[in-house]
Amino acid sequence: MADAVAASTEGTAEAESSRAFRTLVRDRRFRLLWMSQFVSGVGDWLVVGFLIPLVTNLSGGSAFAVAGIWIAKIVPSLLFTGVVGALVDRFDRRRLMIACDLVRACLALLLFTNNLAIIYLVVMLMETASLFFNPARNAYIPSLIEPELVAPANGLAYTTQQASLLIGLTASGAILAGFEAIVRWILNSGFPFVAQLVGPIAPELLGPRAGIILDALTFLFSAACIFLILQDCAPGRQGKLSLKMIGLDVIESFRFLRSHRELRGFITAVSLAILGGGSIVALGPVYVAQNLTGEIPFINRLPALERLFATPVVFMLVFAAAGMVAGGLLVTRFERRIR
Repeated sequence: MADAVAASTEGTAEAESSRAFRTLVRDRRFRLLWMSQFVSGVGDWLVVGFLIPLVTNLSGGSAFAVAGIWIAKIVPSLLFTGVVGALVDRFDRRRLMIACDLVRACLALLLFTNNLAIIYLVVMLMETASLFFNPARNAYIPSLIEPELVAPANGLAYTTQQASLLIGLTASGAILAGFEAIVRWILNSGFPFVAQLVGPIAPELLGPRAGIILDALTFLFSAACIFLILQDCAPGRQGKLSLKMIGLDVIESFRFLRSHRELRGFITAVSLAILGGGSIVALGPVYVAQNLTGEIPFINRLPALERLFATPVVFMLVFAAAGMVAGGLLVTRFERRIR
């Protein structure tokens, strides 16, 4: 009897989850926000997939130089997370997201350099902009949908974020090949004006740094999607912005955490998880490059997978991202049981 009740409850939960997903994707405003997150997320990790071989070549094969890319992505979170929430709450979330996308598009174009220091700095600045974009998006979602859809929407947003990481890292070669095919078609299209317009920058569009241009285009696409939502989200707090007010907001947030035991425990657990995951991301490439020098099992039997998992580092990151995607798919289901 108990098994039948459990099976019935599980079936009901799955039906509700499926119904919530269909409702979300039918909503034009949420669909635009979802598309913007996915495309810009793919671009964000796509450029990392191109930066790894670039930094490897520039540094003479230094594993620590490659790890510097990941460290540059982690440092902003360690430095600015406590301040970002207070700042995001003072601005219109939609306009802030558009501004972040435009800033990231401009910063991406600065990666046309052979200077490792500049590459690391640009990656840090892009990640800082992402720190503002993500909480603004999370705060914007409830203004677009019904309250009962917020939890499924957050689960879908998390899954989309990890899926974009997986696709951006593993499909960089296929995406670049498709982009080059489009550029060559434009050059050979027979339209002189178009050929003259694209011709001067064709070497970059067809070269190894084409991923940088693709990255900038994804952020522009994301900004356009958010612009088309046509629904602003008023700041959570009013008042003149100043360093004193930001400091007071940060202090207030810590006081709030101190007075809420459950939330404090949750934040502590998440922080430790991020610290552990960040350590793997930053130091994993060094460990893999220095210790895992053998062949990847079974990969040589499938040429497509052999090209996909070009290096042991990518192999490691693909499975890490796949685990995060699987976790995101289970979030909504377990959320109902825990609640």
